[in-house]
Amino acid sequence: MGPLLTTYTNVTTLLTTYTNVTTLLTTYTNVTTLLTTYTNVTTLLTTYTNVTTLLTTYTNVTTILTTYTNVTTILTTYTNVTTLLTTYTNMTTLLTTYTIMTTPLTTYTNVTTLLTTYTNVTTILTTYTNVTTILTTYTNVTTLLTTYTNMTTLLTTYTIMTTPLTTYTNVTTLITTYTNVTTLLTTYTNVTTLLTTYTNVTTLLTTYTNVTTLLTTYTNVTTLLTTYTNVTTLLTTYTNVTTLLTTYTNVTTLLTTYTNVTTLLTTYTNVTALLTTYTNVTTLLTTYTNVTTLLTTYTNMTTLLTTYTNVTTLLTTYTNMTTHNIHSSVLKK
Repeated sequence: MGPLLTTYTNVTTLLTTYTNVTTLLTTYTNVTTLLTTYTNVTTLLTTYTNVTTLLTTYTNVTTILTTYTNVTTILTTYTNVTTLLTTYTNMTTLLTTYTIMTTPLTTYTNVTTLLTTYTNVTTILTTYTNVTTILTTYTNVTTLLTTYTNMTTLLTTYTIMTTPLTTYTNVTTLITTYTNVTTLLTTYTNVTTLLTTYTNVTTLLTTYTNVTTLLTTYTNVTTLLTTYTNVTTLLTTYTNVTTLLTTYTNVTTLLTTYTNVTTLLTTYTNVTALLTTYTNVTTLLTTYTNVTTLLTTYTNMTTLLTTYTNVTTLLTTYTNMTTHNIHSSVLKK
């Protein structure tokens, strides 16, 4: 204790002000190194009321405090850091490996909830090099990381996830507005292609409320969205497109093969009933080249197709069906 008292000039203030410092000094074997190396430890110990629990419970806190130069700012500014350091077992690796960790911890007010709730956050923060930009720029990242249970898998497995989050300026709106985006991002393996290739995907995902059902149920939606250039107009204008795409299993063939399907779906208001009721409509639309003119010109086409069971034979056999005036009497023959 001699070198400690003589070397550390204001140790008297420390020992007299801090009531249970005896337990601290006798229990913590290398406290001398801690107190003599860390110049403003007095401020740390006297300001932080339950530092005893912190230092005695956390075995390698010396490495944290001596290696991390501005740890005082972290510990004194962050009121419930004790819970953070004692609950998070490998906090040392987090603080010493991640050089700019101070900014996310001090700037982000509820980081405790983030780090203590998210068990393997170390892997996220140490593996993901520019996580500071994500955490500090993304104001409610806590909600994102705590709600998203396997966020680690998302960020560490998904190597270019930084690009969609940092490059895509309104991704915040996407993730925070869209409540079940978790299912979307984890289930959809090549979401990068979707988000980075499709420039206005934000409008698509945020405007279309039940897009999750659409994207997760429809396995090859990437081909659909990336191949079909104006799919946004299609999905946002057509209100019940989910029913259309999820019920109709080979809609990809329909949309990618038929070049002006947008005109067809947006102009024809009850096309859902048409496509979902008529089982072999693909053959009908892909075989009959000018079916758009037929469907848009003939107002009650739904009645025609649903009432007349073998309409495919009718349309494919009768080559100039478009110019032929179809009356309801034909349906009864």
